Amino acid sequence: MEDHADSGWEEELDENLIRALDEAYCQDLQSCMKDVEPAPNEPDCGFEKVQQEATVLQAEMSKFRAEERINGVSPQTWEGYDPKHAAIKENLQEVGKARRSRQPEEIIREASARASESFRNASDFFRKEREQLVQREQKYQQEIVELKKQLQEMRSMSLGQNNREMETCFLSGMRFFRALEQDREAARKESPAREEKLFAHTREVVSGVYQDIKAAPGQIRDAIKEKADRAVDAAVQRVAGVFDKAIIHLDQRRQEVLAFSPMEKKSQKAVKRRISYNPKKKEKLNEKGRFR
Repeated sequence: MEDHADSGWEEELDENLIRALDEAYCQDLQSCMKDVEPAPNEPDCGFEKVQQEATVLQAEMSKFRAEERINGVSPQTWEGYDPKHAAIKENLQEVGKARRSRQPEEIIREASARASESFRNASDFFRKEREQLVQREQKYQQEIVELKKQLQEMRSMSLGQNNREMETCFLSGMRFFRALEQDREAARKESPAREEKLFAHTREVVSGVYQDIKAAPGQIRDAIKEKADRAVDAAVQRVAGVFDKAIIHLDQRRQEVLAFSPMEKKSQKAVKRRISYNPKKKEKLNEKGRFR
């Protein structure tokens, strides 16, 4: 059974760890690389390639973290990397064993090639995850732009006696956009797992609202041409209702996410077991900020 009686410091430690995973993982791998690198009088046996791939991985981690700061964190990505990190360390250890036991150069090269491949696989993983993160956010932003265009288009129509209904609808839309901004701003102050859920929910809500009202401008335009005032009112009121319900849904979901989640702490601890890192005592990378 999951123990929920941990101290507040343990929760803070987990959150600090999740927030700095790129640095933590890089420090862990830097230590492993140093342990298995060839001595000055030893042949390289492919280790230079391992170092190159390690540098590429660090760069991909940094790029992914940079996108997280813009588009919201993705703890699931780091959990997905976790077994790849373990595989890298295992392959590096095999390189070290081969060197220490004075294996033939061919054996050491094969071990180094496996280590290089594991680094390369991890780099590809972060590259694809970064692309997906960017694509999700681009879709969200594009739908926001389209929603604002649709709302403005509806407002610009000559509605005559329907102007009051349209202004009410327009204000509902503005409140919805503000609610989205406030949700995301508040999400960045929460733990990574909660931030991820809140960002994902804003994307889901925006997509749903976009699908619900994308046909509304055309419907209203047709009703105006037919001078069907009741149909115009009904369409405009329906759009306003979509915005109002979405605002309520955002608030409800935020309250649900902010409630204590035992799974959040469990997932954080699962990641922490894989890396040798203490947020209270950070070691520095070399002067270039790269693996040795």
